[in-house]
Amino acid sequence: MKHELTCVDGTDYLHLVLCGRLDQSNLRQTNIEIAAAFFESNHQKMLIDVRKLELDTSVIDDFDQASHFAMSFARVPHRIAHLTIAEKLDADQFFETVGLNRGLNIRNFLNEQDAVDWLMTDQATK
Repeated sequence: MKHELTCVDGTDYLHLVLCGRLDQSNLRQTNIEIAAAFFESNHQKMLIDVRKLELDTSVIDDFDQASHFAMSFARVPHRIAHLTIAEKLDADQFFETVGLNRGLNIRNFLNEQDAVDWLMTDQATK
């Protein structure tokens, strides 16, 4: 099954929902789609919900993905909440760490309200 990227309207931040299946062959294109949606939205904050997404990637793929994702947001103010599930948290923590080390302002959450609360805090986006 192919992946699907959906934008949810009516919020103070860009809300993206990813579902389906991602593997090494479509990972980079998905990152491009996410970045394009962010820049077109004119928001500085984004919630990415990956709870219904299946990933078939290696640690090297995850490292590469996080590095390229961070480069996409290097020169613009941003804050990204990444909504995941407990079963994927280890891999998502690795993504978060790699991204943070490269200047990505990202944080993983298991609870949607916690993610929204963090996005809406008054801390400056970088």
